[in-house]
Amino acid sequence: MPWYKRAVDQHTVEQDSFVYSVPFANGYAPKLNTTLVTASHAIFVEHRGHKAIAAVVGLQFQLDSLAKHFINITSTVSNANIIS
Repeated sequence: MPWYKRAVDQHTVEQDSFVYSVPFANGYAPKLNTTLVTASHAIFVEHRGHKAIAAVVGLQFQLDSLAKHFINITSTVSNANIIS
């Protein structure tokens, strides 16, 4: 699965990051609210200097939920947090 490979590849760039996969090729139906985002994270184990993938964990949630959280967070930024 692409989300699995992307999480493993991203681990080499930033070990604590998540990869968000959005299947826009399937089309977006805002009235149906059915577009799912997959958030995935690779877990590696290390032993005697050797590193190997142990698992990729993930969560699926609706794109509209992500959009609402994003708007909610970014619209409540106070002026104290803005650098002039």
